[in-house]
Amino acid sequence: MKKLPLICFLLLPLILFSQKHYLVEYDRINNTERYFELNYDKGDFKQNPIKKPYLEKGDVVKFRTINYNPFVFKDVKVTNGREKSKEKINTKEIFKKFNPILRSNDNNNVLGNITEGISDLSTSNLTSLDVLNGKKRGNLSEAEQKKINSLIKLTAFHESMLNAYITLEQYEKSINCIYSTALTKDQIVDELKSSIAKFDISKYNNQIRNLENEFISISNDPLLKKEEIKEDEEAFKKLTLQLDSLIENPKNANELLLEVENQKFSSEFTKIIGLREEYNTEFQDLKGDEQTFLMEFRSNTDDGNTLVYGSDQNYNNLLQDHDVNLPVKQQGSFSWSTGIVVIWAFNGFKNYEAKTIPIAYQDDSIKIISKSGPSNRIAIGTNLLYNFPVKGPIVPQALFGASVSISTPDNDYGYNKPINFLLGAGVKFKKFQFLSLSGGFTFCEGVKLKQGYVEGGTYLEESYGFEYTQTTFLKGYFLGLNLNF
Repeated sequence: MKKLPLICFLLLPLILFSQKHYLVEYDRINNTERYFELNYDKGDFKQNPIKKPYLEKGDVVKFRTINYNPFVFKDVKVTNGREKSKEKINTKEIFKKFNPILRSNDNNNVLGNITEGISDLSTSNLTSLDVLNGKKRGNLSEAEQKKINSLIKLTAFHESMLNAYITLEQYEKSINCIYSTALTKDQIVDELKSSIAKFDISKYNNQIRNLENEFISISNDPLLKKEEIKEDEEAFKKLTLQLDSLIENPKNANELLLEVENQKFSSEFTKIIGLREEYNTEFQDLKGDEQTFLMEFRSNTDDGNTLVYGSDQNYNNLLQDHDVNLPVKQQGSFSWSTGIVVIWAFNGFKNYEAKTIPIAYQDDSIKIISKSGPSNRIAIGTNLLYNFPVKGPIVPQALFGASVSISTPDNDYGYNKPINFLLGAGVKFKKFQFLSLSGGFTFCEGVKLKQGYVEGGTYLEESYGFEYTQTTFLKGYFLGLNLNF
């Protein structure tokens, strides 16, 4: 047990060296990607631009999104691309322009409620005025005349609230650039500054002061009962107290600008390659030529539509997604194959025959003549293969194997089923890895004349002894079709 810390310490440099850190930077507006290798130097990581990272199990990849508007997007989630088919259901493909400005906690538009209420109140007042004005002037009592004046004053108050609403609505449209998904931070800041500078804050403040004075006047009017102006009071408080507390209010323009300037228009998400997220401690091998990662951009608002997300969660604010495809560093591997091999010898296959030549008054002589063999051999072989790590659709292989000829008749060359040794290369397709093609050099079993014998030579039969050939290995080449295991 005492040696365990020492072993871990010695293995630590190897572990750190094998793990690499990368940065994938995605520009959301321009839909472009940049890639960096992160090298640790004096307590920090330095970014070195690269063409694309080749991932290995255990690598750390940081996904950074730039031109990311935090007023629109809630967060960025990065998942394996294989989960995309489950998650991307009813996804909004086009950005919405958000308008959360001037919203209350119950997600109802405050100004919308105000203007509807004001219109209703104004209609009610005008109806009362029409009834009173329908009487002849001389028939109006002093109380009725005062009531008319009070109703006229209340109607003027309604008009002031509507004017304030129109001013706020114009301001709201002018600063709506902060919810843009097509502008960079600098562009949003520039437009916001321009909108604030163009807005007449003095006019708006005068409108609010006059509105406050008018509200005090109608509140103190004895002819207007509390019940009659209850809705007016609620609308007035929404337009002043509630809206004044929002940073989007014209009075808080400088605070809004500062808030935008201080926001970081980027987001980061880090993944450890091959780590099974459900366990956090277990790694799995990388399969295929590349890994696909799905970047999801979710909104800060809730529009009420249900989006099925996975198997047990509901989301309704997925706005945009983007696929990042990163190549995987292939690992070399060994495998076996067997198949049919066609073999050729560089100088052809030969055999030799001893032909008896009768000579008068002497013992018969033997003449050695050559006999041409087949142009090629067909053999069954087995091979040990090394599969080279490559990215493309074809896997190159190095090959060493052996085969036994099946097309050579028994005793045709004086021996049975010649053996061939193979040394070469092959290729297989990644999409169909069961078959491969191979080719290269071979050393194929054949025959040659023994020492002391030459082709065309004549020898006495008694010295012949029928043993004039011996086994050898001929140089040649081969082509094969193999079944891979």
